[in-house]
Amino acid sequence: LKKSSAIGAAPLLLLLLVLAVTPSRGQLIPVPEAVNDPVAESVCFGVNAGIFPHPDPALCHVYISCTFERPIVYQCAAGLVFEASSLRCVPGDREQCGDRSEPEWTAKCAAFSYAFFPDPNECWKFVFCVLGTPNAYTCRAGEVWSQQHG
Repeated sequence: LKKSSAIGAAPLLLLLLVLAVTPSRGQLIPVPEAVNDPVAESVCFGVNAGIFPHPDPALCHVYISCTFERPIVYQCAAGLVFEASSLRCVPGDREQCGDRSEPEWTAKCAAFSYAFFPDPNECWKFVFCVLGTPNAYTCRAGEVWSQQHG
């Protein structure tokens, strides 16, 4: 039996995917600030590959790249904020970071007997509308809401 040191196809493809979507304008936060960060670790728990905004709305210029449950915390260059929908750092005012607007869930749910909606600001939260009443939920640590899979 011959041992091979070659990387398997699946991990290599996953690594290429992460490299392809990693925002190019980010700057790595110095290691002492990111080592053993429980917030970053909780975002990446159970996640093999993904890029997520920092859970703290005041840190809209910071994002977390997860690779095999290991977080790497990045920050956008000066004058840029992280845009979760495009996975890129875009021009923005960091002074307004805490102003992530919450949807008016009562108005949104009013038209539905039963419906699920993802939270537009935090991918691990969702709202379940029951007879027009919004009910907010948070996924378990390391999980994100999927409209397709729940």
